[in-house]
Amino acid sequence: MKRCIVIVCLMAAMAAQRQATLFAGDRLTVVVNHGGKVQVRGPLGDWPAETRLEGYTPDGAPEVNSTAAAVQVLRRLKGPAGQACSIMETFTPAPASLRWVIQVDSHGEFWTTPIVARVKLPSPTARRFWTAWLSDAKDLLSPRAFTRACWRYGQCNGRGGMVIPIATAVAEDHDAAMSWVVSPQNKILDAQLSTTADGEMAFSFEEHRLGKGRQVRLAMDLVPHEADWRGGLRWMVNRYAEYFDPPNPKVQEMAGCGCYSGEYRDVDYQKLKRMGFSLRWEAAFDWPHYGIYVPPVGDQQTWTSEGFYSKSHQASFTLMNDRPRQMHAHGTWHLNYFGCSEFTPNIKLSPVNYALPEKDLWKDPTSFAVRKMNDSMWRDPQGHLSCGGGDNSLVLDPASPSWRAHLIDQARRYLQKVPDSDGLAIDRMWWSYPVVTKLQRINYGADDDLGWYGGRPGRHFCLAVRSILDDLGAIMHPRGKVVFYNPFTTYRLDCYPQVDGFFDEDWHQPDQPGYGHAGSGLLALRKPAIIWTYSSDAVRNDADFFPRHLLLGVHPMVPFPANDHSIRPDNPAVDAAYLDYGPLLAAMRGKKWVLAPHCIEVEGAKAKANLFEVPVGWVAPVVFGPQEGLVKVLVRNVAGISDARKIEALQPGVERPQPVTAVLKDGVLALQVPLKRGCAMLRWER
Repeated sequence: MKRCIVIVCLMAAMAAQRQATLFAGDRLTVVVNHGGKVQVRGPLGDWPAETRLEGYTPDGAPEVNSTAAAVQVLRRLKGPAGQACSIMETFTPAPASLRWVIQVDSHGEFWTTPIVARVKLPSPTARRFWTAWLSDAKDLLSPRAFTRACWRYGQCNGRGGMVIPIATAVAEDHDAAMSWVVSPQNKILDAQLSTTADGEMAFSFEEHRLGKGRQVRLAMDLVPHEADWRGGLRWMVNRYAEYFDPPNPKVQEMAGCGCYSGEYRDVDYQKLKRMGFSLRWEAAFDWPHYGIYVPPVGDQQTWTSEGFYSKSHQASFTLMNDRPRQMHAHGTWHLNYFGCSEFTPNIKLSPVNYALPEKDLWKDPTSFAVRKMNDSMWRDPQGHLSCGGGDNSLVLDPASPSWRAHLIDQARRYLQKVPDSDGLAIDRMWWSYPVVTKLQRINYGADDDLGWYGGRPGRHFCLAVRSILDDLGAIMHPRGKVVFYNPFTTYRLDCYPQVDGFFDEDWHQPDQPGYGHAGSGLLALRKPAIIWTYSSDAVRNDADFFPRHLLLGVHPMVPFPANDHSIRPDNPAVDAAYLDYGPLLAAMRGKKWVLAPHCIEVEGAKAKANLFEVPVGWVAPVVFGPQEGLVKVLVRNVAGISDARKIEALQPGVERPQPVTAVLKDGVLALQVPLKRGCAMLRWER
């Protein structure tokens, strides 16, 4: 009997010796046993972690290797048709996180299957979950119970979407949380995040091209922090600042409410500025053909505009420069229109004039498209052209050589011929979201050399978007110009590092309004964002219209004369509401979300609040509260905020700011905030 006990003890000791253990700071530990099972130990308990390929089975035992700096687990797999591949998982300590890198090496003919990384929480009923989901503003900042659900990366399709690839598990009972962050520097094609009611979280990465010795590498981090959804975002903003900070900081001066109009003479700018107005996206439609925005003509020449979107007129560079000059004279800003994926509404691809000299092709859109853009036409799996963009325009791929070169030339011509403009506002790319447009998200007439789509190569829309935005940023930013983009239902962080701000046309659905508030609001944590306002009825029929914008730090469009398919000054009551809320909207200019631990909360959850840093100090919208009366707001962990010289509350419809009673105790600033219409904007000066 004693001999059996000794043998069991020796076996246990040997097994323990075969474990690989890695410490990542003082809060995370990785333990890998001899069978290759990975446990991440942290403030929320032990998390089993694994990566698998869907439909693939182990081929032999895992190999575990460890040093003082890393632990690696190698798994060989085989597929249903004999495909061979391996997964190498590497865990290394990183500043304030545990780095988890997946490397898939694959062989055989080209193939694809989802690469799925999973973790499992203990005691899910005592935990709550948060991601950067596309939801109504009221719910965006609140963790939820674990349920069976999934969120597609970058898409709002009625079944849930996420803007930033992050999953946060929160244990409020002992102020601890863990965020699982996928690096935006990865080559992500399609991906989704899923959860289960029993605490599993999984990221699935889809459509990567495997086989023929190819390697796919995906980097992630596990980040421990306080029990606040802000903790993971704070780490991301610090680690991946280039995805959150505008490349041209000048854009913060332009922040404010917007318009989309060609009118500029008969405008009461002073009234509009009292509404918070700051920025116009040009909608004069001067182009001779959609896609040829700056024709190759002399400085003094005129041309006839296309006349599809507005009445045809004689356009010139003198006129195109006069508009931004007028805007600047009134202390506001101007962006020229630009589009990257469509060419000429209702285009017919015949007859083609092959005798027309190339220098005159811009005058004939059919001949221009067929003779110059054949390599750039977006094609479906059968090779057919996609003429399903806005108003049945020809869909072109901005990552393909000819169209890309044309767009770069057009951007440079804007700089040369319209130097008074402040930059470009780039319209939505229609093919980016198939549920909206019925177009393919893959161009089967090209090859991105990364994805495998339905058994064949193609180019994923997100790579085309990122490619042309990078090109345009590289042209505009060195000249002091800015780039705004209309994400229009495609909200994914990795596409937009060269974008300075967002002007979001927002796809409204009757049962799920306001995707743009969440989508562009989260993309614009440190950038300006304007959300489309379709009509006066959108304001008049929505009691939450202004609070929703204020909470997420995004601006609406103002009722501007001749706004195109957007709000106009046709309802005096709506104009009055804008004037009431204008000072609160203006106070958010240049905002950056404060992501300090537990930085702001409303006692008893009697209202919703957020906290922004602005050039003169801080502002905090307090919204969705009681119509009248006081709520107690607690502010903490923000350096300098308790030493502010003055704290006041801006209220809608109240001319003078109201004083706020403040008490500082044990590092917590307690504020008694007076609400009007359930709303106030706190304002601190440094």
